[in-house]
Amino acid sequence: MLSVNSIGLSKYKLLRVFGDIYESLLFKNLKKFNTILVASSINKITSKEKYYKLKKCSIIQFPTRFDPEIFKVKHIDKISLGFTKEDILLITTGRLSNIKGWRLLIDSYRITYLEKPTLKLVFIGSGEDEYKRIF
Repeated sequence: MLSVNSIGLSKYKLLRVFGDIYESLLFKNLKKFNTILVASSINKITSKEKYYKLKKCSIIQFPTRFDPEIFKVKHIDKISLGFTKEDILLITTGRLSNIKGWRLLIDSYRITYLEKPTLKLVFIGSGEDEYKRIF
């Protein structure tokens, strides 16, 4: 089966080689559980249920998106973080990996920044594509 997991889609060729092995071991071990929590699409797991002969189990998806009921806006001391009072912060969190589509956000930011230079893009996270400073 073609690997569609984060290992199989890595920018590092050597790591991509292990994508199918990783996925095979992952699903082999998932057979041991009655309930599986998934952070991605349930369809990604259920489409492989038959292929990997998973026993019937409960698959529960938990949201990985922003929920304004949980995360409340707090005052941020921009000055202490090296920004000015006028700066508008666009903050994103997550694993810094090419597969996450950060290039589209960065390209969009570059265009917007020309019209609104007080807009600052801030990445919070780490990963294989980690950069100290992009702009």
